[in-house]
Amino acid sequence: MITYYYKNFFHNVLQQTLTDAGFFFILFILPLVACPLWGQERQKENLHPKDYDRWGRLLLEKVSPDERWVSYKMIYQNTSDTLFVKGIEKNKIYSFTGAKKTAFTAGGFICLTDGNLHLLNLAEDKSEIIHSVKQFGYLKSSDIIIVLKSEAEKKQTLLIRTLEGRLIESISNVISFSVSPDENKVVYTEAASEKKVLMLMDFKRNYKKKTVYESTSSFTNFTWSKNGKAFAFNSRPKGELKCSLHYCLADLNNLYTISSDGLAFDQEAFITDQQVRNLSIADDGSRVFFNYKSVENEPSSSGVELWNGNDKLVYLEKKVKGDFKTAAKTAVWNPFSNKVFPLTSSELPKLIMSADQKHALLYNPEAYEPQWEMDSPIDFFLIDTHSGEKKKLIEKQSAELGTTVVSPSGKYVAYFKGKNWWIYNIKADTHTDITKNINSSFSGKVEQLVHESVYRIAGWSLQDKEILIYDEFDIWAVKCDGSSYRRLTKGREKKIKFSMPELLNFPLLRYADNVPVTYNYDIQKELLLKAEGYDGMTGWFKWNPSSGEEEVIYKNRFTDQLYYNLKNQKLIFTEQDYNVSPRIVLRSKEGSESLIFQSNPQQLDFLWGHSQMIYYKNTKGRELRGVLIFPADYNAEKKYPMIVHVYEELHGRIHKYVNPSLLNSTGFNHTVASLEGYFVFLPDVIAEQGNPGRAITDCITTAIAKVIEKNAINPKRIGLIGHSFGGYESSYLITQTDLFAAAVSGNGISDLGTMSLSVSRSSGKPDMWRFEKDIWMLGKTLMEAPKLYQINSAIYNADKVKTPLLLWVGQEDRQVDMRQSIEYYLALRRLGKKTIMLQYPEEDHVLFNKQNQMDLSRRIMQWFNYYLKDDFSAEWIKNGTE
Repeated sequence: MITYYYKNFFHNVLQQTLTDAGFFFILFILPLVACPLWGQERQKENLHPKDYDRWGRLLLEKVSPDERWVSYKMIYQNTSDTLFVKGIEKNKIYSFTGAKKTAFTAGGFICLTDGNLHLLNLAEDKSEIIHSVKQFGYLKSSDIIIVLKSEAEKKQTLLIRTLEGRLIESISNVISFSVSPDENKVVYTEAASEKKVLMLMDFKRNYKKKTVYESTSSFTNFTWSKNGKAFAFNSRPKGELKCSLHYCLADLNNLYTISSDGLAFDQEAFITDQQVRNLSIADDGSRVFFNYKSVENEPSSSGVELWNGNDKLVYLEKKVKGDFKTAAKTAVWNPFSNKVFPLTSSELPKLIMSADQKHALLYNPEAYEPQWEMDSPIDFFLIDTHSGEKKKLIEKQSAELGTTVVSPSGKYVAYFKGKNWWIYNIKADTHTDITKNINSSFSGKVEQLVHESVYRIAGWSLQDKEILIYDEFDIWAVKCDGSSYRRLTKGREKKIKFSMPELLNFPLLRYADNVPVTYNYDIQKELLLKAEGYDGMTGWFKWNPSSGEEEVIYKNRFTDQLYYNLKNQKLIFTEQDYNVSPRIVLRSKEGSESLIFQSNPQQLDFLWGHSQMIYYKNTKGRELRGVLIFPADYNAEKKYPMIVHVYEELHGRIHKYVNPSLLNSTGFNHTVASLEGYFVFLPDVIAEQGNPGRAITDCITTAIAKVIEKNAINPKRIGLIGHSFGGYESSYLITQTDLFAAAVSGNGISDLGTMSLSVSRSSGKPDMWRFEKDIWMLGKTLMEAPKLYQINSAIYNADKVKTPLLLWVGQEDRQVDMRQSIEYYLALRRLGKKTIMLQYPEEDHVLFNKQNQMDLSRRIMQWFNYYLKDDFSAEWIKNGTE
């Protein structure tokens, strides 16, 4: 099927004409030209670094309304991104270099590339380009476009026209515009002499125009009500900080205004257009939520930093997070009654708005500081946004993301506390533990490097009657009064994790104000669920109330980026495997699959490895998994060297395709290592309460023993590499075992004691939280158990090291203090051990400079080649270690 696809693709590419709307991406076509004998088995070659730039990353973007076209991007490291529009049936392809904003129209396609708006008529194969475009909008309801076009002398013209070219309106001297959500109106700003004029145009009333407001001020932060009947905006005089706030009923042309002088709740407060929260209008149109500030304190003339012992936050964390007293806050204004009052304050500076905007949750993240965990517990207060009435709702609640969620209709607040989910009924003012009788755990291992966290909320049934919550595998539906519950899926029995998917045609807003957003689902009808198996299989299942889940697509691939039509059961998605580059696939209702697009077809010319899941147990019987990547030139008669890449849980990479590249932010690429003739092993690692070092060593050594059973690996030619937490593992493991012939540690931690007393320059937070309960799980402070910290630190065991170690750091690392690597280097150097340290100036926790990325990638492979392959050609290693 792949060969047939390439024949057809090549045939259509040759017939495509070069037009302004479709510029061929030469790197994409060259691989096709290089292989004339499509129907024959090709002799595979070794892949060399000079060809790595031919690889790109695939991103499926959109599907046309008639489902006959798809748009997707190929993203390359050293050339411009290219957007393709491809016909599913015709196999016709158009391409656009550097496309930014895109949209399918009723019969065509629009995209913006470097100020040029491309209008493509897909049915008639015609194209048009509008040059010098600053902004555009497509109105699906009327199939027209609005274009803001730059003209001579820095003037701009607003064009309203059909896609076929019929001009409806042309307006000169326009600064910006905004279209209503219902696409029936547009508000735009005209420059008129010394003034700016805000105009409203009504498409439903024959494009009738009317003046909304005139001023010498600038207009900012335009926002519409959900139904498009009202809009709000700020106006700010030039050079001023203080703003006015305006609210307009679009149909009635009623304009309401409040100035900064109208904030009676605080004489020093003023309206600001600073974006702490976006300006927004309540769904019922009765209130506007806006930002305000108080007069800022004068900064100290001295540059001294005061690190007070009794501060809630250390100086650097305060600097990173900002001062609540001077930061912008949120207030609410009723334009009809002119009532205005604050929602947030210096005492309660953070806000979670309910979906119906009738209530908000307020909290202070510093309420219980200083404390020594990752997140401080918080007290939640509930405020009525109509009246301003406020009361305490939850005390000492976890600040972990996803543990407190407001229901879509605003009726309930769900929160996870004491291992259970609770529901607060706002109207009834009641708290109910809804999961206390359910025999399942709703928290566990969710995130890497976090010991335990909540499995989160899947959503709600219609009218918020039931809450849908996850356990490790399944989705539960629980009545909000706790009276009943049921498990919707049977994932635990199959070791399949089910979840609600995000679809390309129904994108979900995952977070608002750093709070998870949840949605309603009709659980009386069929649902599509995402499925992830313990064995690495992925796909989607159909679920209905009577028969449960039924497989739709479920395979030994990583499947992602799904478009799904419920009516005709058509699915368009991407899939990949370690040795199958990402591709776009169409699945029909009948179950047949066809290939729409295959990225990186040149891979077929080269030798390539494959991946395999490895199952093993540590000495305590804990079941673990790992990914074994085979050498590209694998021969069962030979034994190969192996590089073990460590971090934490890595089994999820079993089906991930990795483009070969030397531009690696941490210097290591699994595919490159495979191409260089190495096995690469990615074992899962779990820490253990009070004994992280021993537990990690146990996991790694038992995993390697399992892999060696395959009799394909030379046990004397095993390398080890890790970065960050993996850097700690690499540094520590070589003090506990002689398994490794060479090791690499990037930005690692060597002394848990000094690291626990350091401050992250990234977050400003003291790092001790990592060691007591999270990640290392030592359970005690350094002052309580200094020997425990020493036992689990590489630097105090450095005398046991026999493995040559390459250390590398970014000199501006804000996550892990680079002195951790320097201290380990000096300890190894003092002991006469074989070690080299690489320091990259002006680099952070990972490398961003391409030259540095290539340098590190090459040096790491040279390091392993030197000690695992006896390739002594790298003089810098010999000079630095012999």
